[in-house]
Amino acid sequence: MLVAGTGLHAMLSDMVEMTRAHKDLALDVRRYQVHASEFCAIAKSTAAGWRRCVRCQNAAAFKARRIGQYIGACHLGLNEIVYPLKVGGKLIGIIFVGQGHFEGMRRLPTAVLKRKALHLGINWRKLRMASGKIPLASAETVERLICQVEVVGKFVNAYVKDLRGRPQGWSHMRRPVMSEAPHSTGHARERWLAEQGAEIAKREYHKPLTTAGVASRLHAPLSVFCHAFKRETGQPFRMFVLLNRIEAAKLLLRKPGFRISDIALEVGFREFSYFSRVFARLVGHSPLKYRNMVISSRDKRLPQTKSNY
Repeated sequence: MLVAGTGLHAMLSDMVEMTRAHKDLALDVRRYQVHASEFCAIAKSTAAGWRRCVRCQNAAAFKARRIGQYIGACHLGLNEIVYPLKVGGKLIGIIFVGQGHFEGMRRLPTAVLKRKALHLGINWRKLRMASGKIPLASAETVERLICQVEVVGKFVNAYVKDLRGRPQGWSHMRRPVMSEAPHSTGHARERWLAEQGAEIAKREYHKPLTTAGVASRLHAPLSVFCHAFKRETGQPFRMFVLLNRIEAAKLLLRKPGFRISDIALEVGFREFSYFSRVFARLVGHSPLKYRNMVISSRDKRLPQTKSNY
């Protein structure tokens, strides 16, 4: 309803799982996932294009956290409204409305768009065809959408605050349901905490996760969560997150199109030097040496052709 008749998309970057865990706020993730249009799919079809889009989205999230609602443009010139959903000053999600051209905003010249596409290895012909389907939103439409997004933000804010006042309400909204009775005691509760923590770590390893933050999301004291997680998994939560990040990095290192510094950022490390130290400690080799070993072993497995000369 928010974008009915505009040709634009309404998308949500959900940071606390509210749209998965609460029926009144549920959304079809496949339909409302961020930047899922035909144009964006083509833009992310190459490794370089995918990395550039991820960086652009992260920059939008950072700006939303810092300055609040704004209208911006991606690296390929598409406009969108970015609205942060905050409760008690804490960012719980971001609404994106757009992937279009807004009247009155500067458009990227065709020659510049083509140069960017070729630089990123994107199929220019397909991108040009998709760009022809991008809607143009009038100034009145954009102004109306801004007002409507603010209404949605106020509704979610009030709804979440109301849930906090209900018994079990906030905990049910903040977590995807995996098992029964989050308020049970003893070993059942420890197992539930470990399951929840493990799923969060596997799903959000690329985000800035902290043990205290996850314990707060699960409404458990830090000491209780740490004890439960180590008892059930055999390792501290922080180590579990690092192992998931390293496994994801190993998969990306097998693809020659990704730079190692970009891989470090993508799997959740903010400093390349720290990523290299952790990788070497857990794997036994530096990221570069690991990549060379994988490529070398892959080349050895290739069938050798005999020369007649």
